[in-house]
Amino acid sequence: MRKILVVSQKDIMKNPVFRQDKQLKEILTILSEDKCDISLMYLNKEFKSEDELSDESSDFKIQKVYLRDMIKRDLLSQNLTDFILKEKFETIIFASYNMAQFVLPRIQNVCENIRIIVDFRLSQLDYILQKHKLEIGKKYQNLYFFSKSFKIHFFQAISVLRISDANIFTEDIEVNLLEKENISNIIKVNEITKPFSKRIQKNDFDIENICINGDNFSARSILPKTIKKNGVYCVNFSKNSNLIDEINDIILKTKSQFIFIYNSKLKIFPKTSGELAKYLSFNDNIGIVSPVTSYAQGTTNKKLEIVFEEQSNNNFANSEETYPTFFAECFMVNKNFFKKFGYFDRRFKTIDYALFDFIMRLYQNKVYFFTVKDIAVFKAISVKQPVSLFKKDIEVLHAKWGERKFDFSLE
Repeated sequence: MRKILVVSQKDIMKNPVFRQDKQLKEILTILSEDKCDISLMYLNKEFKSEDELSDESSDFKIQKVYLRDMIKRDLLSQNLTDFILKEKFETIIFASYNMAQFVLPRIQNVCENIRIIVDFRLSQLDYILQKHKLEIGKKYQNLYFFSKSFKIHFFQAISVLRISDANIFTEDIEVNLLEKENISNIIKVNEITKPFSKRIQKNDFDIENICINGDNFSARSILPKTIKKNGVYCVNFSKNSNLIDEINDIILKTKSQFIFIYNSKLKIFPKTSGELAKYLSFNDNIGIVSPVTSYAQGTTNKKLEIVFEEQSNNNFANSEETYPTFFAECFMVNKNFFKKFGYFDRRFKTIDYALFDFIMRLYQNKVYFFTVKDIAVFKAISVKQPVSLFKKDIEVLHAKWGERKFDFSLE
């Protein structure tokens, strides 16, 4: 008998009213008819008085696990991993995209032989696709809003789409937009018990790391411009060197496709660059991605590691970030776009405005750039930049693009 874990936000309802509850019951019914060994892990627990308690899951013979019982002393990732390994599940089905986004990255390292299915029918992505289908059927179309929303939610869903082996969408969904992005692992809910091959995940990315150190900017003595240590180019940002020339030279000579540039003041974790590369490699029209920078003032490296493990995949941002103007403290670029649109303009003295200028060129050519909400780096202290250089860079920027409001939309 196949062992299957269903991950849900809520427990089973006897008489479901909301779509979320109905769809969970639908999934459990399909699995029960196929005589699977089912376990249900759920997040939200409703407490009831003794006279209100009833066996709401009498239709299903399942084991229940309350997810919040595992969230103790920052051990959620370890507890989830231990549970998955102990139970030896063949398939894990996420009854909602939100639960997949929260749980899946925490157990990714033990899912090599486990089939992963994600139900997108309640996600914003499914909603946008439905609206898009309705809009293109009209005589007078207005696709701006829907197209823009689709891009935002699609980019947010990339990590889950990449990790999962199959994704459930509604039966009448318009999938052309997904197919254009080579998303072929789409199934209907009644296909969840059918056998399918485990997808082979290719995570070998060629990445060049560049760390910018501005600690000795005012030093009178001439510092070594660039030092390579442990595979990372350390570029000294000082008044005696041209930072942009140094970075351009590294990019020009490297054989790596992805360039990861970050400030030395940030706490960068070993898997950060690899996770960013997954986004950047997903679509040939994505030029730059940046993680969310989270402030963790006064904490030690060990505490930062615990915070990172527990929160790095749990949506740091509270609102959509549709047009990042500056994220120069940490970002990754696809080298192909330097070849297409030119390298950083050496007239700029700071990476902030050199990147801003480069983004303008991407924007003109309809290339995407965005902040990845489920990847984070940490900053324990403020990063000070020389104001005098900023003023000079603003003058160069205005001379090049004109004194106007810079508004990056996704259209």
